[in-house]
Amino acid sequence: MTLLWVLLLGLLVGCDAGESATGCGKYNLNGLDRKIGLIPGSARPGEFPWIVAVLDRRDGLTRYIGGGSLIATNVVLTAVHILNGTVENDLLVRAGEWNVSTTEEFYRHVDLGVEKVISHGQFNSYTGEYDIALLILKARFPVQANIRTVCLPSERTSFVGRHCFFNGWGPMEALSGDYPSVLKKVDVKMIDKTLCQQQFQARVAPKSICAESLNRSASCKGDGGSPLVCPMPRDNTRFVQAGIVTFGIGCGSARTPGIYTDVSQMREWINYNLQRWNIQLGQ
Repeated sequence: MTLLWVLLLGLLVGCDAGESATGCGKYNLNGLDRKIGLIPGSARPGEFPWIVAVLDRRDGLTRYIGGGSLIATNVVLTAVHILNGTVENDLLVRAGEWNVSTTEEFYRHVDLGVEKVISHGQFNSYTGEYDIALLILKARFPVQANIRTVCLPSERTSFVGRHCFFNGWGPMEALSGDYPSVLKKVDVKMIDKTLCQQQFQARVAPKSICAESLNRSASCKGDGGSPLVCPMPRDNTRFVQAGIVTFGIGCGSARTPGIYTDVSQMREWINYNLQRWNIQLGQ
């Protein structure tokens, strides 16, 4: 009975935290290229290996439209609003990216096409509620140092008071049309909805969570769909995805909180759609 209980416990942890066998959520603390020093406000190369760039290749061009996260080697979690009328053949997902201005990084990125877009049917573009989508890919990304999956939280997990991060290639400042070449890293603190609504001066949707910046930066246009991740309480070398960047007011300002889709409240929807495609988290 003891062995059976251990096996069952392992299965439950795998479902709640993404997928334990392959080590979801493992990040590279010092990056993957020691020759590149710390760039203020930026992530190190390969530090957060689950983030992907979502690209629109209509009209023969390849344009960055937002971020996403790998929750399985062939599934991306992102936001509906960044897709903006695109269909599967319009989209390309790039994993293992850090510096978008060069192809000469030591760890190269990998591109894959999209087989199926699954958008939440209750998405509200006004409130940002249910701003969540899954991209089922045409193949699997290889698991390597700069490409890994992120863990997902159990249903209705609270992150209030936790120090977390989000990444993206959106501008660092409001009204700036300048997109950074390298992946940025923004430190945030999760706050409760009462405080959030006071600072945001608007109602925050029930399926959303809030975070305020700790380093004078915030989510901007271009960061949509990117993951908000928090260290696991008992293992700060692994991360779990708390939210998906939805929108913010006062881009580049620490005074106004950012709004994120609450991944823990979306677990049932995520699980249902992955089961339809016979996909397991992390694999």
